[in-house]
Amino acid sequence: MKKRKIFAALLAALCFSPAFWETAQARPHGAAAHIPRQAEKDKPPFPPYVDFGGGYSVYDPVRDKTPDEGLGVVETNFFFYGPLLVRPWTDGIVIHHVGIPDGDVSSSRIHQAHLGNGWQGIGYHYVIRQDGTIERGRPLATIGAHAYRANFHTVGINLSGNFDIETPTGEQIDALVNLLTFLCRHYHLTPDERTITGHRDVNYDTACPGYHLYVLLPEIRQAVAEELRNGGGDDFSAYDQVKILGEPELSEGQLVRYIKATNPTPQLNCSVEELVSYYYEEGEIEGVRPDLALCQAIKETGCFAFGGDVQPAQNNYCGLGATGGGVRGQFFATPQRGVRAHIQHLMAYATTRLPQQPILDERYEVLRDKYSQYYGKVETWLGLNGKWALPGRHYGEDIFRIYEEVKKY
Repeated sequence: MKKRKIFAALLAALCFSPAFWETAQARPHGAAAHIPRQAEKDKPPFPPYVDFGGGYSVYDPVRDKTPDEGLGVVETNFFFYGPLLVRPWTDGIVIHHVGIPDGDVSSSRIHQAHLGNGWQGIGYHYVIRQDGTIERGRPLATIGAHAYRANFHTVGINLSGNFDIETPTGEQIDALVNLLTFLCRHYHLTPDERTITGHRDVNYDTACPGYHLYVLLPEIRQAVAEELRNGGGDDFSAYDQVKILGEPELSEGQLVRYIKATNPTPQLNCSVEELVSYYYEEGEIEGVRPDLALCQAIKETGCFAFGGDVQPAQNNYCGLGATGGGVRGQFFATPQRGVRAHIQHLMAYATTRLPQQPILDERYEVLRDKYSQYYGKVETWLGLNGKWALPGRHYGEDIFRIYEEVKKY
């Protein structure tokens, strides 16, 4: 009994007591417990064009269900005290460690400790045990409580152990790479020092995730990038002959549900339903597969989060004319005209047949006149590799990876 009380006290006081609902300040490992702060001092800096209807949306387990990671994640089905809120967007992943002796701690024990602190429950989205088992924490779509001022836009992963004094197991590192690969695909993130960070990178007064894990992060990012480049072991040979021209196999409803689940606040100048219907209307007119064109748009825009050179006001969903270096590319007056230009550019690759409607795509003639080796000669989606975007070695595979996710909806 005495040992349990000591262990519970450590759990409540040390590093894996993260910031609750953006209200607590992380402290260095081995230092005092986290100190509460006022939530109103930490409201997220939403762009002015985002309208959340007066606040965050409340998590719904059906609408906001977690997709299958394919990693054997142990479901925990925790009870949370009070409603959880949905993360408005996701642009980063924060890595933590438990940071106490006897550190192979389960998500259940962390959850109970956080409830004991008067919190809603476990603040992390995943816990990776020393044998490589991944356990569910908070539902993936929800705002976490793991990194002060970064909870509303990041996923939190905790590795069991104290990596100030020990090294993560090989099984933990393998599981972490696999989980990060899934998350980067799901949220369309490039694995670098901006998107995969240690806790200390976002809260400077903590040593988390411990020296011996932190120094491995560059290699971990590189391993994730390699998995993404190589398709992470995925076999896309079944899609070798899938053509740009053709009939859709996904329904409009599947795409609407996927977009809303992946990005609850897409930066669009129309509703998600309207955008999807435009793709199906324009695709039917020209004979281009609208479902895969939308998957391509999801890839190009980060599921309509944008954030690169192309801005939401442009209604440019596939980077037409955006050649890098701050060049924004083409502007279209309405979402439907932007969709039409996207469909027309796909036609330029797939067929020499002229579009049935007036050409809006300024790059259509560029492709026809300057890149005649591609004009009308790229019949398949995988054939876009290294052509639509550079280097783009796995461009088509990325589209089909999104396609496979949408099929689950």
